[in-house]
Amino acid sequence: NTLKKPTDLQAILREGFSQRLIRTLKEKGYTSSRAFSGVNAKALAQALECSTTMARRYLSAESLPENKTMEKLS
Repeated sequence: NTLKKPTDLQAILREGFSQRLIRTLKEKGYTSSRAFSGVNAKALAQALECSTTMARRYLSAESLPENKTMEKLS
């Protein structure tokens, strides 16, 4: 049980970040009717100077960006 808690916390952090990112991007007009998240991952990737795959990982709560990428988001 002790080993599972950090993983749970990480998942909660990733999910919260993903939800806030999606909400903000939709408010800013980065929408896509074809995307599962409803957000244009390619446009996000271009803005962050990362791969489209990495942008999709941020949107799907699979990964959190590094600090330098977070700065680009702010």
